[in-house]
Amino acid sequence: MLNYLLKHMMSLYFNGCSNTWGGELDNLDDRYSKIVCDHYGIEDYNHAECGRSNDKITCSTIKQIDRNEIDWVIIQFTIPSRYRWFDDRGREHHWTPTDRNKKNYNSFARNQWYKHVYNRRIGVENTWKNIFLFDNYCKSVGQKYIALIADLWSDDLDIDAHWKKMPFPTRMHRDIIQDESLLLEHKHPSPEGHKKIAEFIIEHVDSH
Repeated sequence: MLNYLLKHMMSLYFNGCSNTWGGELDNLDDRYSKIVCDHYGIEDYNHAECGRSNDKITCSTIKQIDRNEIDWVIIQFTIPSRYRWFDDRGREHHWTPTDRNKKNYNSFARNQWYKHVYNRRIGVENTWKNIFLFDNYCKSVGQKYIALIADLWSDDLDIDAHWKKMPFPTRMHRDIIQDESLLLEHKHPSPEGHKKIAEFIIEHVDSH
């Protein structure tokens, strides 16, 4: 009986940036992926990383779907200004506009990228291209998913873009958390904020 239950348990997979990883939390057991998985009595598969770009989040999530049978994927897209690129040796690099990132990648190329090349429209187009790609990929393989997006830091998502198609990801901060008192110092969800996100996911899963 136990083997049957283990074989037929629901599987959930979470990916995103620091908002999903549990940025600023004192205890990662308070993050929403753990709350959701505890609710269903299953293991927490949370592969989120701080500072991830939408390119990285989308690519790594698709790889997991290709390799595993997953009942529900919860993907959290991030702010548009993060950028992933590869050098001529195939090594992966990650740029963000933050001062901390500048210390790690204080190069002429990075500084020129954000000074002379990057603009809001480039970021928005790339964000929506990832959302469009992921939605169409999931439809092609019959993968159920919930798409969230960390939206507090800018209004970039309101900009029109060529790749801006439905369905629109649920805005983590404005649509779910709503109350800024449920955010921590650097605007990551507090434990109470994570509870609200978990409740949203559980309600969505249970209704489908």
